[in-house]
Amino acid sequence: MSRLKKKICLVGAYAVGKTSLIRQYVEGIFSDHYLTTIGVKIDQKVIDTGDGREMQLMIWDLEGRDEFHGVRREYLRGAAGYLAVADGTRRETLAQAVEEIEAIRSEHPAMPCLLMINKADLESCWEVGPDEIASLQGRFPVLKTSARQAMGVEEAFLSLARMILVGTELRPA
Repeated sequence: MSRLKKKICLVGAYAVGKTSLIRQYVEGIFSDHYLTTIGVKIDQKVIDTGDGREMQLMIWDLEGRDEFHGVRREYLRGAAGYLAVADGTRRETLAQAVEEIEAIRSEHPAMPCLLMINKADLESCWEVGPDEIASLQGRFPVLKTSARQAMGVEEAFLSLARMILVGTELRPA
């Protein structure tokens, strides 16, 4: 079985749940204990692409920011796609995630991305409304996720992997 190796990055503000989403996806674990990511942490997971191949995802967990300063662009070098993460209970993190997507798109317009609005288990406390989400869905794929409940997590990573696979097949060899 052939194996593709693809780097993906998670970007977003501090405490939106990037590390928790990765731990849920890779290890099936959720912890309430908050760990600040310093710099970058790299995990990996091998997935079946459904066509006789495997894809090894090298998942880069980039440190969050208090305010929008932009992802360290060198971390994106060689990435095949990225997941932007916002916290539905903190509206400003959605604005930061959208700004991040726009900044990355200006440098990497063809790089697949997906916006994860995390903490869906706390949706009754969200500052982000359905109209805001609907308006964003026309610009890029948006999924509601919960690292705590494992809701939408697998779907988000697999959706990004499928977008990467399609992009890889469209590029000339």
